Amino acid sequence: MQQLNEMITWVKSKESADFQLDEEALKTDFLEYQSAYGNISLKVLSILGGLLATASFMGFLVLTGFYDSDRLVTISGFVFIVASVLLNNKFDHLLLDTTTIATHVIGYVLIGLGFDELHMNERYLIGTFMIISLLVMAFSENYMIALISVLVFSGSLAAFFEIYDLENYVIILFLLFGGSWTWVSAHEGLIISGSRKLNKLFQPVHLGLFIAFTSVVFFLVMDGKFSFQIKNLWVYALAAWAGIIYLISPLFGKNGLTDIKSKICIVILAVLLLIPSLYAPYIAGVTFMLLLTYKYGFRTQFALSVAFLVYAFSQYYYDLNMTLLVKSGILFGSGALLLAARLIFNKQLTDHE
Repeated sequence: MQQLNEMITWVKSKESADFQLDEEALKTDFLEYQSAYGNISLKVLSILGGLLATASFMGFLVLTGFYDSDRLVTISGFVFIVASVLLNNKFDHLLLDTTTIATHVIGYVLIGLGFDELHMNERYLIGTFMIISLLVMAFSENYMIALISVLVFSGSLAAFFEIYDLENYVIILFLLFGGSWTWVSAHEGLIISGSRKLNKLFQPVHLGLFIAFTSVVFFLVMDGKFSFQIKNLWVYALAAWAGIIYLISPLFGKNGLTDIKSKICIVILAVLLLIPSLYAPYIAGVTFMLLLTYKYGFRTQFALSVAFLVYAFSQYYYDLNMTLLVKSGILFGSGALLLAARLIFNKQLTDHE
């Protein structure tokens, strides 16, 4: 709260005398934010406890024979999801909040079990999950439930590609998740100022899209290591390169690079640095993640992107079907290009920069 007061004082000092700020509403929202997103470790433990309690209750129902009916299992899944959303919207209590989250997750599990026992087509289950997740997003403002909804929707969408053996068309998910995540990141101010609901949904939706895009990039890392083999990897690389150039292009004006020749040189240098990732697009994908999270100041996601980048480079070096001498040459060449880039940027800086 002290930091908030200092921030309010600083903002007032930068504005004119007629500037007005609803301090009470701001402090109320700040306390609500702390209540919603604070004490994460305590909430995780509470959610685990809620899962165990709900699972115990389900076990009791199984012993009583309530779940002998497949239709009852499916219906109870819908009931669990609806009840968790309604209770979460009605009451604001830590214990109840975490219990409803656990109940919400188990609701999806019950629906999946019920559809399986009823021998329903997998497409119906996936479509049902997608519809439920969208409806939950429309009626719930809870952080964890909204995050679960985004993950369920994106996971269901990816499941369609698995069912129809469309591994070679994962580029659609790559572009969809990456583009959505980029747009949401770039328009944070517009989204959170749109309405109270959008303000509450921004963080879980943004994190969900980050996880979805990271999963697709990790899928590229796993290419050839299991039963699937992705074709046309260079298409993913070109898409990631386009994203990287899009992210670095605003830096031209900020660093005084106004002439077209300098801009072309920087773009060519960036492409040269990225050429080794032409058939390892996960390198370019993780680099894109790193630049985007750094540009828009998402520190947690930036730290995760750094860890993923280290793993991606380790996997890339391991996967190279070359001698140690050639691998060393690639690393040396990349390092030389990075030093050249640093030299070029330093020449553009003025003394005070």
